[in-house]
Amino acid sequence: MDSQDGTLDIDMGLDGVTQQVGLEQYMVMGNATGSTLLNGKVIGFAGSNDGRILGQKYIADGTMPAVYLVGVATMDISNGTEGYVTTYGYVRDLDTAAWSAGDILYASPDTAGELTNVKPTVPDITVPVAAVVTSHATAGVIIV
Repeated sequence: MDSQDGTLDIDMGLDGVTQQVGLEQYMVMGNATGSTLLNGKVIGFAGSNDGRILGQKYIADGTMPAVYLVGVATMDISNGTEGYVTTYGYVRDLDTAAWSAGDILYASPDTAGELTNVKPTVPDITVPVAAVVTSHATAGVIIV
């Protein structure tokens, strides 16, 4: 039980991920990109394999449709494994020091998997992803 947020907390069994029931939703995604998808990276749909959705770093330069955005990785997902992507809720332990609490974050049109507080303009696409809850170099928090 999390007395601060008033939630039932469930240990999800992977990489210390704890789900706050009622405040967070995850999707299990496979990684077949050849590299690790890191905690806090913006993740998009990349197909499916053996009944599981595959993820990749999402970029908002128009090469991937906005509907392909899934959420934000809430753990490091090694190549060839599965992990959790937050579709709604908090993602913690991030470097959010470049932003202020309350900033709206968008999928970057310049670097796949990254967030920006600068709203993209045409010809890039605008895909709002999260808001900054806590600005901090190592204990930053966003809400997707």
